[in-house]
Amino acid sequence: MQLNKKKKIEFDRNGFCIVKIGNKEFLNRLRKKWINMFNIISYNLHGFKVKNDKDLIKLEKSKFRKVFVAVFDLIHLDPDVYKLSSIKKILDCAKQLGIKYPHHGTRPLTRVDFPNDKKYSYFDSHQDFPYNKHSLNSIVVWIPLQNSGLKEGCLEVAPKTHKLRKIFKMKKNTKLIDKSFNFKFYKTKVKLGEALIFSEFLVHKSGRNVSNKIRFSVQLRLTDLMSREYMKRNYPVIK
Repeated sequence: MQLNKKKKIEFDRNGFCIVKIGNKEFLNRLRKKWINMFNIISYNLHGFKVKNDKDLIKLEKSKFRKVFVAVFDLIHLDPDVYKLSSIKKILDCAKQLGIKYPHHGTRPLTRVDFPNDKKYSYFDSHQDFPYNKHSLNSIVVWIPLQNSGLKEGCLEVAPKTHKLRKIFKMKKNTKLIDKSFNFKFYKTKVKLGEALIFSEFLVHKSGRNVSNKIRFSVQLRLTDLMSREYMKRNYPVIK
């Protein structure tokens, strides 16, 4: 996959870009597969059927929530997630954005963000680098399993905050950025078959899902094994 010059300039200037990765059918099937996993296990254990988003929302709020938590932990390890995480298009994008030797810095992560969920789905202003300490040119690849616009709580990014590779002051005992910074956020709109790629130094936050659907997504963090600075730190790994 060849990134056009405009996307590279956009990434360098703003710290993020949205690229087409295709695989719409695969992403659609993955979303349906996860709902079916919730259904199979919850039905076998408790007779609770999960046929769609509405049923899954009910399961998460029910007395059988432990089933939801268990299956949520399992989908991180879905073989199809690992298949998605290694497709050539994504690795090619990483190389063209300056990562000479792309390598996963963490295992792929999945998210299941419920509508109007203030407790688990909303994550305030932060940078990924303080959590992971990957190479200085490391990136995040955020892949939604459905169209993710304003209603679905698309990610919000603060353009150009990656520039100095600076770690902004954080709230006490957290890795969330202090409220005193007055960042201007841009709401990304990522369609099915696209990925939002951004620097691990870019300030960003979760949007609020105010739709009636769950926002499913996969997150990849790619680091550069050829980074001399990263080598000298002995490749720290956050498990």
